[in-house]
Amino acid sequence: MNDIIRLIDDDLKYENREIDRDTIYIYVSSSRTEFTCHYCANKSNKIHSKYTKTIQDLTLQDKKIVLVMEIKNFFCLNQAFSYKTFAEIFLFLNRSSKKTTRLIEEIVEVSLRQSSLSAVKYLQKNVVSVKKSIICNYLKNNKTS
Repeated sequence: MNDIIRLIDDDLKYENREIDRDTIYIYVSSSRTEFTCHYCANKSNKIHSKYTKTIQDLTLQDKKIVLVMEIKNFFCLNQAFSYKTFAEIFLFLNRSSKKTTRLIEEIVEVSLRQSSLSAVKYLQKNVVSVKKSIICNYLKNNKTS
């Protein structure tokens, strides 16, 4: 399972999984011991804290996938900057997103082929819990990209 998780991101480590009716919860953590500060570009290995974030991903065998990620906050060691801490960033996620980029791409693809209301019904039944307003935001952002 660790090899499958690493297909999403090399820095993720599989911890556990739970299956609840139509959803598979996959618990992962970061294997990073240091990370580069987004603000000053200096590396830090001093962990401030950890927090859990749930991320929706593409379905697997008609089951919704939720990644339960343990993410690290690091201390910024550069005294010249006002930012004291920063969180890890993962390439398969947009900054504050609760969905993987590949899931967002799938939502946009489905939504381009039908009305937003039809897309919501299809996606909620088969892929992911999503609202019409979120789909509209994704479509709006997709046009500007």
